[in-house]
Amino acid sequence: MSELNAIVDELGTDFFKALSDPSRIQVLLRLASSPNPCTVSQVAEDCTVDLSVVSRHLSQLKRAGILSAEKQGREVYYRLNTAT
Repeated sequence: MSELNAIVDELGTDFFKALSDPSRIQVLLRLASSPNPCTVSQVAEDCTVDLSVVSRHLSQLKRAGILSAEKQGREVYYRLNTAT
């Protein structure tokens, strides 16, 4: 059990909270299936929730360290964070 506790401590509770919502999983799967970073609009095209909800989910996933984001002009491009 201590090995599991170490994993949970390393990842943090924000990581697990971010994965607790089915819509966030849908957003995550959309990004995982794309070879390129995506904007909020691109992700929202394939999701069953509104653009504002997708934006909030992307922020939560980024805050949890699951995604990284890069601003280019007026757009923010999200991708899976492979650095962690």
